[in-house]
Amino acid sequence: MKNLVDLIGPGAAKDLFFTARRMRRLGSEGAWPGVAHLPAGALDAALGEYTSALAENAPLIVAAAKAITREILEAIARP
Repeated sequence: MKNLVDLIGPGAAKDLFFTARRMRRLGSEGAWPGVAHLPAGALDAALGEYTSALAENAPLIVAAAKAITREILEAIARP
C-alpha cells in the first residue's frame, strides 16, 4: 500500500481500494475518472455509480485501507 500511495498519491490509492476499481495504464489519459472528466450534467449519475461501488465493498477492507493510508501519511509527516 505504501508503494501505491507513493506512486499515485493517497487519494487515488484510497479510491482504488474503496471502489475495487481496476487501474488502466498508469499515466494514460483518463486513467482516473473524476469530476473534471465528466460531461456537463453527468455528476448525479457518476456520484450514484461511485457510491454504489463503495457500498458493494466489504466495510472491513475499506476501514483497513483508511487506517493503513493514515499510518503511511503520519509516518511521512514525522520528523
